Amino acid sequence: MDNKQKKQFYKKIEDKSLWFCPLPFSHVFSSLSGRYAPCYDSHQLYFDKNGERIRGIGHHVNNTSPREWYESEFMNRLRGEMLREDFNKEYLSRVCEGCWKQEEKYGKSDRMKYVDQILSDKFDNKVPELLRTVQEFIDYEKIDLKERILDIKLKIFGNACNLDCYMCTPRSASTRTASLKKLDKIYDPDLDPSDGEKMNTLKYDDDAYLDQIAEIAPYIRSIKIIGGEPLVMKNHYKLLEKLSITGYSEGINLIYKTNLSVFDMEGYNFKNYFDSFREFVMKVSIDTYGKYNDYIRKKSDWDDLIHNLQIMRNRKNARVNVHSVISMLTVLTYDKLKKYLTENNIDHTYYILEHPKILHVKHLPYSIKQKLIVKYEGYQNIQNALKQEGDQKTFVTAIEYCLALDKNHGHNLFELHPELESYYYEAKAEIEENKHENILR
Repeated sequence: MDNKQKKQFYKKIEDKSLWFCPLPFSHVFSSLSGRYAPCYDSHQLYFDKNGERIRGIGHHVNNTSPREWYESEFMNRLRGEMLREDFNKEYLSRVCEGCWKQEEKYGKSDRMKYVDQILSDKFDNKVPELLRTVQEFIDYEKIDLKERILDIKLKIFGNACNLDCYMCTPRSASTRTASLKKLDKIYDPDLDPSDGEKMNTLKYDDDAYLDQIAEIAPYIRSIKIIGGEPLVMKNHYKLLEKLSITGYSEGINLIYKTNLSVFDMEGYNFKNYFDSFREFVMKVSIDTYGKYNDYIRKKSDWDDLIHNLQIMRNRKNARVNVHSVISMLTVLTYDKLKKYLTENNIDHTYYILEHPKILHVKHLPYSIKQKLIVKYEGYQNIQNALKQEGDQKTFVTAIEYCLALDKNHGHNLFELHPELESYYYEAKAEIEENKHENILR
């Protein structure tokens, strides 16, 4: 794409005459079910001439290689719509449902973030490659892999995990299914252990598919491994081994969302691959500080975690940042983690937990929330979440859920957070009293 073509293309994006996203031109995503999709928040949908969805067909890792998916007719149809000024709104709103809805509701989406990065020439440091690929599609209505442009996101290794985080759903971590089965009841729909039974058996990481990924190593810029916990997934190490053998791994960035609790797994050691890849981007899940984090992320060890964090920080080819989930318990001490990370110059981000609903910060007692609102001055999202109206019964349910977990893990919630104990018993007594009064009426 020459300068004139670039200016014309950028003007169409800025004018919003195109509903453009760079991911279909630079991205390969395969889900835990083995199905391909344009990205994590989109769908692989086919439509007949009347616009009705055709069921039962689609690209899956069992029948399609990553290269075949990237060069597929489906992806070319999507790219074509994104480069048309008279784009089919019905089609894009259904395939790209996640971003389309976000833009309708809030006026913002990941797609818009990526577009802004392109316009400022900062999109993953690969704008020239992206523009050449877009121009190739404009000229030929198809794309053939020619240069290193692919970002691959893999959720094919299953949901195996070594921790038992109290806010995690059984769909997301295998350990949660066994843990939740031991409880006396289901405290929240998202904490139903049966919801994890099928997920725990899903993975599509056999050698044949890993070989197909290795075959396109010359064209891969980054690979993001999603779990579960990637560092306990044996076949993930097999992929690293296969990529190393190709001789092209030194141009590949590896991106992990990890609890960073271990480096060793069944004869594999993560450290052995440190010099084989271009860069390691470690997005480390830590929710609060010290013993408070160990309580929330059960089976974790703070000292081991910080040791592993420092190992990665000391590497020249590694970038480390911390990502936190702000839940009912996290918010009580997240400021301690924030202080530690700031003092150690570690980048950190957070998001407010919405599910399981019982663990939302809004359900904390009013007086506790008022103190926290003052504590988190400057953190508007946390303050806004705390200002939402909570529910007393839900607070009691959340505490009882934590106490039930304590019996299995040998923890003591009230020893760690004594400020919650009196509120819990007072709320429980009040609920019982109201129940009794209603019966008398």
